Amino acid sequence: MTLSAHAQQGPTQAELNAAASNAVDWVLTNHDYGGQRFVDATEITRDSAGSLRAVCVYQAADLRPFHTNPLVYRGVMYLTTSQATIALDAVFCCFLLSVRFSSGSHPEDGR
Repeated sequence: MTLSAHAQQGPTQAELNAAASNAVDWVLTNHDYGGQRFVDATEITRDSAGSLRAVCVYQAADLRPFHTNPLVYRGVMYLTTSQATIALDAVFCCFLLSVRFSSGSHPEDGR
């Protein structure tokens, strides 16, 4: 099996254990094992929160309803839909890769 140029190994156990102190990556669905779900982003304050705007929007084009908890690791954002896993460049908001589930291979298909 040949991996693409964007393929990389996932986080180590040490990186997962240190997730609470990592303000760059979001390697667990709740950010860290303690379930904090936030980072210490000092640039966002009560005064500046109202001026926040979306800088990146990705249309997944999935016709089935889905919920996702994006993960970010080393500049790549990973998200799942009901039919695919997608990788995006988290810095430049560029599509990198999509792996679609074939019919019958997804756990929701019950096979």
